[in-house]
Amino acid sequence: MGHDVSTIGNHNLDITNIETLAQDLSKRFKANIEYGYDNQYWVDIDGNEIEPTYENVVFGIIPYPDSKQTIWLSDEYYQIHQIINKHGDNYIKLPYFAQSDSLKSEFESATKGVSFDLRDHINHIDYGTIYNDTFHNFWHSFNPRWWSFCRAFMEESDIGSVGFDAVNYYRKQITDLFATIGGDKVVHLDDQGETQYLTYGDYNWQEIINELSANFKNTTINISEFMKHKKFLPKDTFPLAFYDDFSDLQLDKP
Repeated sequence: MGHDVSTIGNHNLDITNIETLAQDLSKRFKANIEYGYDNQYWVDIDGNEIEPTYENVVFGIIPYPDSKQTIWLSDEYYQIHQIINKHGDNYIKLPYFAQSDSLKSEFESATKGVSFDLRDHINHIDYGTIYNDTFHNFWHSFNPRWWSFCRAFMEESDIGSVGFDAVNYYRKQITDLFATIGGDKVVHLDDQGETQYLTYGDYNWQEIINELSANFKNTTINISEFMKHKKFLPKDTFPLAFYDDFSDLQLDKP
């Protein structure tokens, strides 16, 4: 499998509960928001392994006047929270937990915050996932992929080079999306590289920034600053992360 660009940024969405989030998203995207959860969990409310139905369970819909687009908002932790609400801390004693470390880890994540998936099934748009104060974007996956993204910032390379036109086209798409959800900064990370652990939803925005500053300071490129002077890295000197506040793109606006 190849390495992809994982773009994560901040947001100011109202995540008080799924209904208030749906209302907020409907106004921002000017779209109908249908909300609920995907019945895809393989453990029932008493911790027994089951076969899920994989159906969308709809709680409600927030309509937007004259909109022809409907976006599906799914609470990815809903079924986990149902188990926790019934059993409290004793959920770890339920049958299936004894044999699944990954399940324990997933429950620990669910106790720390939220995870909402945002998709337009009709138009095949996977916007991404909403966490406490971060948004993980999948819609604008950069193509070519991670290594080509990096090579745009290096001295001329013979393999997989892309120009700034491709990079900035991607950045403008990201800028528009994050402006809609109240975000003004993102990081671009290698989904299979040394910064991969920061792509997990357990990390809030400030924790990601702190980690990059502490452990990847010399291998992180500030894209907006780079664009001011375009001082290229030596050939095949790959960054490990990118930070972007889009400030150079704002200067280009009329």
